[in-house]
Order: sequence, then C-alpha cells, then structure tokens
Amino acid sequence: MKFLRDGLLVAHLDDIEEFMESYAEAGSCGTGQFIERLSSYLSAEIPLGQSDADEVRKHFGLTETNQVSLVAIGNAISVDWQRLRSSPAFRSHLAQYGYRGKRDVSCGNRATGGYADIFPLLAQASHSVQSLSGWALKNVREVRDACRPFRREHSGRTATLPPTVCRQFIRSACAWMLEEAPALETHLLGLIDEIALSGELGRRSPTALLKDTEKRIEIGSLVCCSQFISQRYRERGDDRHCELEPYRLFPVVLGLIRVHLGVCFALVALFACARRSEICEMGLHALLTSDDRHYLTIHQAKRGEGNERPRFDKPVPRIVAMALSVMNNLRAQLLRVMPGEDSLLDGRLMFFVGMQGIRPFDENHPRVVLQLISDYFDLRGPDGERWVLEPHQLRRSFAMTFFHSEGEESSLPALAWLMGHHDVEETWRYVKESMTGKEISHAEACMAMAAVNSGDSSESAQRLKALLFEHFGSDDLAVLDHDDVLEYLEMLSEERKISVRPIQIATGDRSTFTVLISHRGE
Repeated sequence: MKFLRDGLLVAHLDDIEEFMESYAEAGSCGTGQFIERLSSYLSAEIPLGQSDADEVRKHFGLTETNQVSLVAIGNAISVDWQRLRSSPAFRSHLAQYGYRGKRDVSCGNRATGGYADIFPLLAQASHSVQSLSGWALKNVREVRDACRPFRREHSGRTATLPPTVCRQFIRSACAWMLEEAPALETHLLGLIDEIALSGELGRRSPTALLKDTEKRIEIGSLVCCSQFISQRYRERGDDRHCELEPYRLFPVVLGLIRVHLGVCFALVALFACARRSEICEMGLHALLTSDDRHYLTIHQAKRGEGNERPRFDKPVPRIVAMALSVMNNLRAQLLRVMPGEDSLLDGRLMFFVGMQGIRPFDENHPRVVLQLISDYFDLRGPDGERWVLEPHQLRRSFAMTFFHSEGEESSLPALAWLMGHHDVEETWRYVKESMTGKEISHAEACMAMAAVNSGDSSESAQRLKALLFEHFGSDDLAVLDHDDVLEYLEMLSEERKISVRPIQIATGDRSTFTVLISHRGE
C-alpha cells in the first residue's frame, strides 16, 4: 500500500485504518508484509509446483537443530532476521516448513494502543508546521475517531496485571522460595566447591567448568526446572550466528540463577512498588531489617528539589527479604569462580549472569528474566493465553490493589509516598489510567462523600452539600443512608454534573491533602 511505500505525507484515513488492522491481525509481520515478501521470493526462486517443505528447507539451509534458517530467510527478503524471529505470525507461517519455534506463536489481538495514541499526536503537532497545512491527516478529530477502535482497551492486554495472573505469580514465587531457592543455594555451593577442589580454576573458563561439573553433581529437587532451562536454551540456540552466545554450552545452573533473579526483580517491583531503573540501581546494602521488619532503600528515579533523588525506606514482606538474601548468597558463591570486573558490581544489589560471567543488572535484563519466569511459572491471562510480566505492570498492580483495598478517598496520600510521587494529583492521574469509567465515578463519589462529611468549608463542598439536602429533602446528612448518597454522587459524576479530584496544598513546610469539587458550568 502507498502508506508503506511513500510514508505519512501521502497517507489518508483509510491508510491509517489499513495499517492498524494489519498490525492488529499480525503485528510487524502484517505491516512489514513478511509473509507476502517470502511468498513472492519463493515464487521467483523455486519452480512452480516444487516449493514443498523439503525444497524450501534445502534452499535456505538448516541450523544445527535441523530448523530452517531465519538468517537466510531474512537475507533473502531484506528483513532483519531478528524481526522475523520476534514475529509470532511469521513463525507460525513457517511451521509448514518445519520451523518449531514455540515462543508466543499466537496471532491476533496485538497491542495497538501505542499507534492509536501516536497518530492523533502527529495530527495535533502538524498545526505548528506551516509546510503541513494541506496534510490529509491534519484533522485531529477524524484521526482520533479512526484510531479509537484500536486503543488499549481493545488490545487484549491491560496496563495492570489481571488479579488471576497476579495470584498465579505470587503462588509460584512462594513455592519457588520454599522449595527451589534453598535447593539452588545448596546445588551451587556443591558445584563451586567441586570446581575449587579440581585445581582447574584459571586454566579454563568458569562457564566451561560449571558445565562440566554439572554432569557430576546430582541436581536433586531442581530436576523439573533444570529440564525447562535445558530445553529453553537449546531452542534459543536456533537461528543464531556462531559468534553470538553459544546457548548449547550454557550451564543449566546459570539459567536457574536467572529464574531466581526474575523472582527477585518481580517481587521488588510488586511489593516495593518500584520502577525498573530504581530496582536496577539498588545499593548493595539496600535491604534493612529492624525489629523483625524488612525495608528496602529505594532512591527515586525522578529527581526532586536540588536535583537530588529522594530516598525511601519502603516496607516489604518477608518473602522479598528471603529472595534477596538468597540472591546475595548466590552472588557470593559465583564470585569465587567468576570475578566481577565491572566496578558497578561492587555497589549494586542486583546482578546478571551469562556466558560472559557476572555483571551489573542493567535496564535490558528485566525483560530477559521476566520472560523466563513467565514461561517457567506458565502464567496465563484470563483468556488462557501466555502472559509475559512487564516491569511496570507489577508496579501498577500494587498501586491499584492498594488504592481499592485501602479505601479510595483515604489511600491516595500513602500511595503517593509509596510510589514516590511528589503530590496526590500525580497519583490520581496514574490510577485513573487503569480504571473504567464506572470505577472512576465510584472513586470520585467516595472522595466527594468524604469532603461533605469532613466539615470542608469550601464553597464547592457547601454547594454539593446543599444539592444533597435538596435531593433527599433533609438538612442532616447523618440521617441519610450511606449507600443512597453514594449512589446519587456516582450518578452526578457519571453525568459529569460534578467533577472531583484530589489536590495537595503546600503550607510552609507541610502539604495538606484535600478534594476539589467542580460543578458543571464552572
């Protein structure tokens, strides 16, 4: 289509809709026309009637695991092979040629919300560019209407973890900490002691020593997890250049440690309500214990006054402390055979392991370990499809659970502190993003109810109180049924007759939390 060929400057609304539909159906495979390119290439290169699976496999060549080579296909159709490998629709298409990739082969229900937000923003930005005065997509309203069906709520994924997925993860993480984590500590200690006694340390690479020593040490209760790791990294070796990490030589114990790192990261993100960068940069001594209570020192990613990063000692449950303690023990054992060469490693709590050894945990590693534990724990969404944890999903899940369980109208100040927000208005905007219209109306009604019952003397609160007196025919709120009042306030919010939002008023060195009630027409 001309939108793909000539770009946005010649695009019309039908081009946008066609692009969004293609992406919704098959992701980048649809918009990049991977399948069409391959079909065109095969029809030109292989005689008609001979393009069966064996002929195609012979034409492109096979990997060491007897799979058709994505590298060769990518070169043939001028697409980066890693884009092909990350496309579920394309891998599914290659199944007819014997491709056995098992990672997320589901098609459809793509997350189109990002594009649905970008196109209206581009249209809005065009108003300040004189050369785009005649652009067909300049009408923001029309572009927004065209993209509305593809916004986030239709994508099949939400920004917050569904309760079922959250429960699956917590149950699995608890089981890991009770069973596999202690066994992993013992197993790694046995491997390291065996290597130390062998006298080969320094003559061969640490990963090679770990791989060989694993053959002589019983895996014990880690057998199921080790089988999962072995299978996963054999598959990860498919379609890899020989100069990349040789996954077939990957020690199973390092994969087991990555699972534990994923558990640690996810637990901290969930229970400390921490951002990805904040977790990556936690100090070596971030875990604090006092009177049998545990805290994590988190330095907020967003800078405050004086361009400094505020420090928060956030309370965390015992399972987080257990996971981090095990991680520290694993780290100490690894450093006996894998000296850390990066100076950042000495001051960081989180670390990562691979064929290159032990190194600091950076912002690319959460995706690796979260995908790993999502597959090992077999996390499934409400639709039964594979669910991959994302760092911000965990933080948002904590925020929404805390907001709803602690009382909407009273939880915002505490939640703002836990999230590291400077004021409650920022927190309110944050939680609203994951709420339905009905939930927002209910939360606004709760805040309005709290305002009129608190003796708020503001003009807007007094007007709302007068409106309630008039509606219910009473001049005393105490005699009214709480649920009836709340239902009426919800109706006012749903009909947009009132708008309620929390605000934070600074008075000297202190900040006061209150509620601002706006009446329609103000």
